[in-house]
Amino acid sequence: MGQGSTPLFPVDLAPLRPHLPPCPGVWVEDKGYALALHYRGAQDEKEAARCLEVWLEGMRGLLQGLGLEVLPGKKVLEIKPQGVNKGQAVLRLLARHPGHTPVYIGDDTTDEAAFLALKGLGLTFKVGEGPTAAEGRLRDVEEVVAYLKTYL
Repeated sequence: MGQGSTPLFPVDLAPLRPHLPPCPGVWVEDKGYALALHYRGAQDEKEAARCLEVWLEGMRGLLQGLGLEVLPGKKVLEIKPQGVNKGQAVLRLLARHPGHTPVYIGDDTTDEAAFLALKGLGLTFKVGEGPTAAEGRLRDVEEVVAYLKTYL
């Protein structure tokens, strides 16, 4: 988000920040409009996931009161405004930048909404295996880098 720009989805996450989970191996990605609680790479991923589940049970009331919901992904829990998904976000970004062709590359179930939203509007690629609404597929990170170097 550039200086002076308005957020895609105005939300106040400040009341939640003092209550972030004290789970070993979990790191927080602050996206401004959402928080992603990652446990990929934790020394004990099963324990980190269990710790997040316990934390989440105790936080449901606060999350609902703030108008937030939890979207599970691949070794991540995303706390975001209720009813908002990556498809809506990418369409708002596209509306702010008319005349551009978006290229969306993702590897998570949370990316599927963006793949669907961009049908006929841009280029979409799923990284890795599994069912997808993306129009293209890239095998791994190395193939993503090669694609970006070639076409962008």
